[in-house]
Amino acid sequence: MQQIGVKTVICTDISKDGAMMGTNLALYRSLSERYAMQIVASGGVSTVEDVKRLSEMQLYGAIIGKAYYTGAIKLSEAIEVAK
Repeated sequence: MQQIGVKTVICTDISKDGAMMGTNLALYRSLSERYAMQIVASGGVSTVEDVKRLSEMQLYGAIIGKAYYTGAIKLSEAIEVAK
C-alpha cells in the first residue's frame, strides 16, 4: 500500500477487538518501524495506559470503541495523555 501512495492506514487486530484485554503494542511498534505511513491503531485499546503507550510510539491515532462506551476510558483523559 505504501508503494502505491497510501499515506494513512487503520490497522485493527481483530483478536483484541472488543476484548478489553489491552492492545497489541508489538504489532503497532513493528508496523511503525517498518513503514513510513501514518498508522491508526485499532483493537483492544482499553485503558489510558494503552493510549499513552501508543502515543509514545508516535502513531497517528487510535480508535477507542468499547472502552469509551463502557466508561473505561474518558475521552478527555485520552486526549491529555496523547498530547
